[in-house]
Amino acid sequence: MKIGIVTFHNSSNYGAVLQSFALQRALQKQTDDVVIVDYDNKFISKGLKRIRFGLSLHYLYYAMQDVRNFKKNSAKIAKFKRFFKNRYLLSERLSKRRILKNGYPLDLLISGSDQIWNPRLLKGFDRVYFGDFPGVGARISYASSFGNYAFDNEVYNGELKAFLSGYEKISLREKSGLLTQVTGKEASEVLDPTLLLNADEWREYLELDRVPKAKSKYLLVYALNDFDNVVSVAEKIATERGLEIYFIGNHKIRSKNVRVFRDLGPEEFVAFFDGADYVVTNSFHGTAFSVIFRKQFVSVLNKKSPERAKTFLEKIGLLSRLIDGGMPNDLSGEEFAFTQKRIDELKEQSMEYLTSGVAAAEKTTGTVD
Repeated sequence: MKIGIVTFHNSSNYGAVLQSFALQRALQKQTDDVVIVDYDNKFISKGLKRIRFGLSLHYLYYAMQDVRNFKKNSAKIAKFKRFFKNRYLLSERLSKRRILKNGYPLDLLISGSDQIWNPRLLKGFDRVYFGDFPGVGARISYASSFGNYAFDNEVYNGELKAFLSGYEKISLREKSGLLTQVTGKEASEVLDPTLLLNADEWREYLELDRVPKAKSKYLLVYALNDFDNVVSVAEKIATERGLEIYFIGNHKIRSKNVRVFRDLGPEEFVAFFDGADYVVTNSFHGTAFSVIFRKQFVSVLNKKSPERAKTFLEKIGLLSRLIDGGMPNDLSGEEFAFTQKRIDELKEQSMEYLTSGVAAAEKTTGTVD
């Protein structure tokens, strides 16, 4: 059975790239014939340009940042492209025009993960992310997301109902009763793909033993916004513990106590979590990798998108790590053990979903030659 994954794989975003890699690796435990469909959505791949141009003030800001950080950006982008070449198993590169006209032969197409079904992000639905092209047999989704779309547009809702009508199974990375109301389709809730691999698998698959290690003990900061607040939390913890502060990101940090890393590749990103003595983050994937590598950490409430990390931490019994003010005590051995048990249970359920999706596809389609 030939399986294809369609998702936001060709991005310079750590979470997008690592979830793509993780889902492919998880599926390879069931079958070797798994490819990531190398679909080039220009909106997603623009992050791989050394300087991003556009007509809006938003793009002007990006272009100014890219010019200022040109050398670091170039190094980071080169590392991401090397990751795509060395870590992914890809189809040939496919433009939108080519794939919609000629298609791509697959017994099973898996849509997801990431916000591939968010019409507000992509300025409408992209048919490719629904497997709506020639050659596709059965379709399921895995941890697909609608992001901030509130199912409040009748045109979009009508298109969505049509696109999802042929899916064998649907799973999302968050709860969405509105999806069922709009389309009549039930959806399972599954783990983000990064959590389908354990710490040892991440170390093995990304060859983390080959990534240079920091010589000093450090507290790792990975933030998506609200940088001053997150760094102030980190400074307090680092002072108490005698740790240096490392910050992953392409942002100007006011504090002179912080060492900023702007050009990390995906392997280095994961290795920085593996080697950290403590993590302070307001990112879901920062939270996920802290849990995967069993780190002492706090997840600072991200007020722009608080629900994803909150829901995840609540599921695994670590809601105390989500802070908006005070500081929790260190995690105990018992808490780590309970969390690992919950992760294992949720992982088993998620893998069972994938297995059942493959089985459903085998009943409805033959094998592609």
